[in-house]
Amino acid sequence: MNLFGNSKIRLAKNSVLASRLFCSSASLIAIAAGLWASQTQAETITISTASTVPVSSIVDPTGTINVTQTGSVTTQSGGNHAIQPYMSPGLGAWTVNVDGSVKVLDADNEVYGVWLRAGGTVNVSLTGKVEGSRKGVVIEGGAANVQNDGLIAGSRIAVHVLAGGTVENRNTMLGASSLRPRPRPETSSTKGAFQATAAAMASS
Repeated sequence: MNLFGNSKIRLAKNSVLASRLFCSSASLIAIAAGLWASQTQAETITISTASTVPVSSIVDPTGTINVTQTGSVTTQSGGNHAIQPYMSPGLGAWTVNVDGSVKVLDADNEVYGVWLRAGGTVNVSLTGKVEGSRKGVVIEGGAANVQNDGLIAGSRIAVHVLAGGTVENRNTMLGASSLRPRPRPETSSTKGAFQATAAAMASS
């Protein structure tokens, strides 16, 4: 006679139940993690009205910032870059689409219209304008893709690419050096319009 038979049966049942609960919990955690990952892979920020607040606070490592034709980002002072998605660690490449205006009014500091720290893309449409104090667009830390059909301007450099990529200009880029790295010989005059398409090399 097995005095512990019923106990063994109960233990076996409890073990099976615990195993099923564990598997169910693991599945729920996996599903939740998948939903979280799908929700945090790309963030979209849209500016459709006039703003004097720099765009820097982000939730996700990658995403898209859209400045519509009715939207603008104008920073007043204090060394604030107009658009600078930033998080540490884990920042990825971002895309910035400008159909409106991005402008920096701080002429005394090294301040940019758009600064991407982990590579990315900047598209400026025919109605778009990006105007920095010293540099219009700066992209570092990864491959750059700049497509300009509008205006990109900086008192020193219109577009500064530090880690290679492509810059295509079909309208106006203003700066003492319109593109850096830039093709040789220089094809733009000081404060003139840069009318060339160039594959940017890594900056020295």
